[in-house]
Amino acid sequence: MIAPTRRDAIIGLGAAAAATLAARPADAAEPWMSTPRQILDTYIRVQGDLTGKVCPWRWHGYMVAVTPTENPKVLFACEGVETKKVFVRADGIEMWSKVMTMFKHPDTGAVLNGKPWTNPFTGATNIVKPNIIGSKTLYTVSDRGTILGARLGEDGKPLAAPPDELTLDFTVLGDKLQIAGQRKYPERRPVPLAEFGTTTAELAQVRDAARPRVEAVFAATFLAPWQPFLEMPDRPGHAVWHAVGRKMEGFEGLSPDYLEQAKLYIPDVLDWARM
Repeated sequence: MIAPTRRDAIIGLGAAAAATLAARPADAAEPWMSTPRQILDTYIRVQGDLTGKVCPWRWHGYMVAVTPTENPKVLFACEGVETKKVFVRADGIEMWSKVMTMFKHPDTGAVLNGKPWTNPFTGATNIVKPNIIGSKTLYTVSDRGTILGARLGEDGKPLAAPPDELTLDFTVLGDKLQIAGQRKYPERRPVPLAEFGTTTAELAQVRDAARPRVEAVFAATFLAPWQPFLEMPDRPGHAVWHAVGRKMEGFEGLSPDYLEQAKLYIPDVLDWARM
C-alpha cells in the first residue's frame, strides 16, 4: 500500500479536506444553492449517499509517462474504484473515501498488480503495486458559504494539519449540473503536481432535496510524480493520469478482476457495505 499522502496520486475530487464553492451568477437562483448548507448537502449527495450506503465510483483510464525527449507513452491501462461512505454527525458530515487503482497491460488488458513488469525506461524488472490511498474527512460549512473539511484521525477527531483547498464551480447545463474543480498544491519542482476534474449530475435529482443520493459521472486528470514501484525517482518527467467513470449503486457493478484484487488489497473497504 502506498503511503497515504495526497502527492501519491488519487483520481477523483471527492476526498477534499476543504472547499471554497464558487457559483456562476446565472445559477445562483437555483434552490439547492440558496444557503451554504444546501450547497454542502448537494455536494455530499453527488459524491455519496446520505443514508450511509456505499458509493463506489468506478473508472477506467490510463497512466501516461511524459518525458522531455519522447512523445507521451502509455505505461498502463488503469481500472480503479474510489469508494465513499457517508455518516451524518451532529457536528457535520463524515465521509470515508478510499481508492485502489488496478494497473493493467495497455494492449492486452491483463492485470499486472503483484506481477513482474519490464520497465521500458530503465530495463529493470519491477513488481507492480496497486495505487491505494484513503482518507476520512469531516465536512462542515461556514456562514460565509465555505465548505471546510478536517482530516480525521483514528479516534474520529479532526487532526491539527491544515486543510487542502478545493475550488468548485457549479454550472447548470440543460438537464445536467456540472461541478468542476481543481485542487491547489504547494509549488514543487521539477515535477508538476495538479488535479482537475468535472462531475456531471442529473439536475432533476439535485433539485429533489429529499433524494439522499444523486447519480453522476466524472472525468479527471492528475499530474504526479512516478509511482514508487517504478524505482526511477530521479528520472526527468512525470505521470499524467486520465480517468472517466461513474457512480455505482454497490460493489455488484464492479468487474470480477477488480473484486478479486479488492479482496486481496482492500478487504476493509468491502466490509463498508455491511456497516
